[in-house]
Order: sequence, then C-alpha cells, then structure tokens
Amino acid sequence: MKDKIDVQLVLMCPTEIDPAWSKFLCEIRDNLSALGGVPWLAAHPVKNIQWILDQATRLGLGVDLHIDETLDAEAKTLQWLTDEVLQRSFPNPVVASHVLAIGNYDNAIQQRVARAVQDAGIHIVSLPQTNCYLQGRESPYLKWRGITPMKLWKDLGVNVALASDNIDDPFHPWGNGDLLQVASVALYAAQLQPEDEVDVLRAISYTPRRWLSADRDPLAPFHPADLLVLPVAQVHSVFTQMPQARAVFKQGRLIRRRVVIVD
Repeated sequence: MKDKIDVQLVLMCPTEIDPAWSKFLCEIRDNLSALGGVPWLAAHPVKNIQWILDQATRLGLGVDLHIDETLDAEAKTLQWLTDEVLQRSFPNPVVASHVLAIGNYDNAIQQRVARAVQDAGIHIVSLPQTNCYLQGRESPYLKWRGITPMKLWKDLGVNVALASDNIDDPFHPWGNGDLLQVASVALYAAQLQPEDEVDVLRAISYTPRRWLSADRDPLAPFHPADLLVLPVAQVHSVFTQMPQARAVFKQGRLIRRRVVIVD
C-alpha cells in the first residue's frame, strides 16, 4: 500500500516511567514519526508529560498525546502540557487529541488555557465519533457533548484536524474510515454553521496534510497532488448529498475511482 497511503508510526509511551524505555526508543528512533502517550491517565501526569517531552527532545521527535479524554472539568492535563511546551520552547510539533475537558471549564479559565494553547502552537485533533459515543453517558439529562469546542479553536486560529480514533471496536462499534462521515458528525456535534463547512473540510484534508509534510504547502503549484474529487458544484452539496461517487489521486496519480449508476 506504500504507493497509496502515507503512514506515520507514533509509539504509545507508558504512563509509568521505565528507564529501559530510553534505550529502547533510541533503538527504534528511525522508525518513529513522533512519541505518543496518554498522560491524563498517568498516576503522575506532569511527570509523565515531562518524561515524554524529554525523550522527544533527545530524539528530535514531535509528540502526539491523548489529552483529557473526559468531560471532567477538573482535568488539567491540557494546561500542564501547554505550560511545559511554553517553558521549554519545545521546537517540535505537538499534537493533542480529544481535548474534551476544556469545554466544561469556567469561561475565564477556558479562554486563558485556549490562548496558551495558541501561543504554544499546539495542534488539536477532534475525534467526534468515538467521543460522542463514549462521553456524557453519566449525565441523565444528556447535556454534555463529547467533542472539543471547535468554535473556540476557530476563533483563536488554532489548527484543528478531524479524525477517526476507532473503527468497529468496543470504543466505537461503527464507522468505516470515511472522513467525510467524520466531518458530517462534527458539524452536528459541535453545532457548527454552513459557513463553517469549508473549515471542516480543511480539517480532514489540508490541515493534517500540512502536519504530514511540514516542509511545504500541500497546495503549492507544480507539486503532485493528493486529492479527493467529488461530483458536486459547491461545498454545501458535499454535506447535503454525501456523494459516493469519488476519485482519489495520490501524488498526481488516480488510485481509486468509484462510479455510482442510478437506474
């Protein structure tokens, strides 16, 4: 599949620090794109964040962390991660996925933390299908939403990508990997508006591609295109029609075409 997809390997670091891992990471460093982790579940989240950032600095890697996958307003992992990135002037990319708790912060705290995230240059990944399925079940009134506050990030100019964290497993028993389906769920769950449709499409295409190829603009002239072509005349029709007829180009080459015949 190497001529059809790009794969980035992100290793999930342990929540409990093990000195043997430092040597292990050195041995496999050339195979890694970033270091992962789930510090919000660690017994000592700050120490876990510090250790992961230490290893990433030593190896010259970015980090891609599961952060605050909970609606508990007492969860502060995003703040601790942001503080560490700013204090260190961490030079490599930092991605925080899920990022749900901030949606339940007091407004003043929410704004302060969000602006710090912007200052730190942290990228946010929203995973609406899995989080809408899992989060908020403990509320008898269904008043919480399992999605990061996308309007907040948009207003501050923070990069947000949309993705699918799980497919057909206990954490998300549906889904098929179709990012247009993910984008559609995000429009509903985040209560976005038609004027947000372009941003949502960028969140499944242009934005993550910039992270994959940080050295260049994926829409630069004369570069071979990775492209999804849909038979619609305007952006709004993508979500009203959700067309199944599609053509996929990889590096300027057609690799997949689906034709729908209506009798």
